[in-house]
Amino acid sequence: MALTSSDLAEIVGLRQVLRTGIEDPSTLVELNRFESQVRLTFNDLRDQRRRTALEPEGKGARLLLSTLIAITWTAVGNGTWLQLKSCENQECRWVIFDHSRNATLRWCSDSACGSRERARRYRARQLRTP
Repeated sequence: MALTSSDLAEIVGLRQVLRTGIEDPSTLVELNRFESQVRLTFNDLRDQRRRTALEPEGKGARLLLSTLIAITWTAVGNGTWLQLKSCENQECRWVIFDHSRNATLRWCSDSACGSRERARRYRARQLRTP
């Protein structure tokens, strides 16, 4: 099943809402505009094989959107959403899962983005000092 241009626009819009929601979880209420376009059903919570209580439905882009929304609400509900962060490198902004003990992960890769960011800050300090 091929995606239409409106399907692609919805997927990109959802990506932006999710990215914004990682930086500010209070903005996740914007998911409501996508929920009206997809179908989610509740599973029997006694079925231990299920990962989520929400079951996505649909085909093609609708299935993708409903799956992402179900995963998001499950992550919000179980607290793992707060462990998602955006890479602090403004040119990267990849989303990372912060599994560190004290929740201090800052970059998607310490050797790539972290190294570049530290070098950038060092050069900025050198330019400021007389």
